[in-house]
Amino acid sequence: MKSHAERRKRSSAPTNCQNSSSRRRMTAAGLTAGLTAGLERIPDQLGYLVISEDGVLASAGELENDEHTAGVMMQMVRTASRFRLPGSADPPFKRMSVILEDFVYMVTVSGQKVFVVKRQNNQQEPISV
Repeated sequence: MKSHAERRKRSSAPTNCQNSSSRRRMTAAGLTAGLTAGLERIPDQLGYLVISEDGVLASAGELENDEHTAGVMMQMVRTASRFRLPGSADPPFKRMSVILEDFVYMVTVSGQKVFVVKRQNNQQEPISV
């Protein structure tokens, strides 16, 4: 027969359902941290998106929860991906920049993910010699 302390210890242990649920949360948090680890160190970055065909996987800064920009960027990537060179198995591009007056969207395609970083555009005037 089990003592009261043993029964209490056993009843307070998490169930398999609780274990798998917390494991999923920890895995998702680890996945997000892995996806965004380098993005936060980019100089002059104002925000970022990590996108897959299923939607936004991670976002921060000025692009946090910006589904509209994510949709526009994915459409641009899809359009640019159609321009393949004849006979080439390589993707048509890996990086794309959308340069506006005050900021730049830098887009990188890696595997099944699209990384978008919004940066301050520190455009310098050309030097006349």
